[in-house]
Amino acid sequence: MISYKAATQAYLVFAPNNVQQTFTAADLLAGTTPGTTSYSKPSPTAGATERFSIIQPTPGGTATDYLRVTVGDFEGSPTSGTRARTKSYCVIGVATAVTDIPSASTVSFTRASVQGEAHDIRSGSLIVYSLSDSTATMTVDLTTGQFVSNLHLIGRTAGGTVADLGTFVEQGSIDVTNAGFFGSNSAFVSGRISPTIYGGFFGPQGKEFGYVVSGTENTMTNPTDIGLLVTAVVVGSR
Repeated sequence: MISYKAATQAYLVFAPNNVQQTFTAADLLAGTTPGTTSYSKPSPTAGATERFSIIQPTPGGTATDYLRVTVGDFEGSPTSGTRARTKSYCVIGVATAVTDIPSASTVSFTRASVQGEAHDIRSGSLIVYSLSDSTATMTVDLTTGQFVSNLHLIGRTAGGTVADLGTFVEQGSIDVTNAGFFGSNSAFVSGRISPTIYGGFFGPQGKEFGYVVSGTENTMTNPTDIGLLVTAVVVGSR
């Protein structure tokens, strides 16, 4: 969860591991990448750094108008103390009004991009993959209120090794009260990664969409141990 106080120009960011951090104008980094606003501050953990970025994604090479992606990377706060370092993603922006519905019965999004990481320890050694090579599609049936998103997760290590982590058909219903949605993998297999997604539509007549992906796969030797962890964000436009 993210909240912003205009009076103090401060972002209060909550991570899934119950850690929260406040980033102010004093933490703003100069000279960041165009389309990205980044913040940095010392961590409660000696020698560590807490980071927060707001990114204007470019699905299909075109920058989004109504949504932004945020990335939090921190491990502690004055109230919670030190926790395990967590990288978390969120989609923020101008949500589509529930009364502003496209006239077409079916809507397809032609441009999409994926950002995130997969942590794979199934081989016995940790491998970290970037998921930027991944692809996604989104189709919405406005007569039923259902959507389908095909998500193909492709990992790439810093050294260039590529791994196909699977294709997942994410489907679910649109929440008519807020234009948000929740979806899950239609082909669940026990013990295998089965991502869930949470997101919404942004801009006039749902011009853009964005959702957060999370999923785990347990090891074969111990069903309670996580062998693969995926966290990412998918955005698209039409």
